[in-house]
Amino acid sequence: MKLTTVAVYEQTSNNYCAYLPDFPGCVSAGRTWQEIQGMIREALEFHIEGMIRHRDALPTRPMTSREAVAYHNEPLTERELETLAEFGKDVPNLSTTFGMVQVELGVYAGAATG
Repeated sequence: MKLTTVAVYEQTSNNYCAYLPDFPGCVSAGRTWQEIQGMIREALEFHIEGMIRHRDALPTRPMTSREAVAYHNEPLTERELETLAEFGKDVPNLSTTFGMVQVELGVYAGAATG
């Protein structure tokens, strides 16, 4: 069984970063476009292992690309803006790309979905 989820990739001035909206806390960074694609896939596999170990349910209906774009474009909270201001940084202007990440769940065949 394969799990496919939306990934949000952002290019900074010196690297790439990615996160998976369906899996809060699942993030990664890499020096190149090719590296970040592999790194976020590895991060997802590791994240799923932890979810299963802790008996957390996997998402039953992944976000659509449209939902991921809306999620990503939500305005920053007042607290997030305060944190950026505290460190003297403006809201970053990053180049953003949306893609899909797929992992094989065969080794997690007993994984519960919620």
